[in-house]
Amino acid sequence: MGRTLDRSVNHMQSLVKCILVCGLSLCAAGPALGANDWIADEDLADMAANPKLRAVDLSHAHISDRGLLYLRPATRVTSLDLRWAEQIGDEGLAYLKDWRALTSINLHGTKITDTATTYLANMAELAAVDVGFARVTDAGLSFLMRLKNLQTLVIGGNRITSTGLQSLRTFAALVTLDLGGQQRTDSGLWSVQVDDDAIAAITSLPKLRKIRLFALPITDAQVARLLTLPALEQLDLSGCPALTDAVLDVLSAAKGLRWLNLAGTKLSIQAVERFRQKRPDLELIAGP
Repeated sequence: MGRTLDRSVNHMQSLVKCILVCGLSLCAAGPALGANDWIADEDLADMAANPKLRAVDLSHAHISDRGLLYLRPATRVTSLDLRWAEQIGDEGLAYLKDWRALTSINLHGTKITDTATTYLANMAELAAVDVGFARVTDAGLSFLMRLKNLQTLVIGGNRITSTGLQSLRTFAALVTLDLGGQQRTDSGLWSVQVDDDAIAAITSLPKLRKIRLFALPITDAQVARLLTLPALEQLDLSGCPALTDAVLDVLSAAKGLRWLNLAGTKLSIQAVERFRQKRPDLELIAGP
């Protein structure tokens, strides 16, 4: 029985290696499978040796910074997913600072700080960066200003002020912006500060199509200002505690809006139903 189990474990480890080397994601069915739990630091050396390696999904993996040292030679990788690989920090990212071919990197829920964003700033091909729920501040966001091709940016759950958000004005190509969420840390609750000055910075981005503001205290008036964005199609206001029924009048007039999330807000059921009847063309998520 024990030998059979050992052979099964070895087979699964080999399968995981093969899938990752081929650039596929074993976690497509969701993190509950725990697929990347099989990966150890030393396994990454075999992956790095494959000249065809282009995409690496190590989300939820229990690897350390040392594991990324093994990956360092794989400089042709274009996509790296380390979300919720909670042992990864600045040291690990330093090993990958020469990965100049990267176009997408996900560091959501890792231990990286502003130091790691200095490495990202030199990866000029990056079009998608997720540093949400990490340890990034205003300084870290300012370092990313060098990324002129950036189209997707996720920074929610970090300690970023309205002053820091003025750096957003440099991201002229930005299409998707996620500022949502709050992270409980040893030093308190971290979230992005969205006030009127921050809204002004966001509305300076002419190509912005998708905005996520989950659980932030945004007001009805600030939503109205966001709706002046000419390309805005999707807006996530789920869990925003300061919204009132009055915001629905403004939203109903936003003809360019195609998708809206109002789940977890304090809006009345009656007002939401009236809104739904006014905008049958809009995909609406609402409810508790």
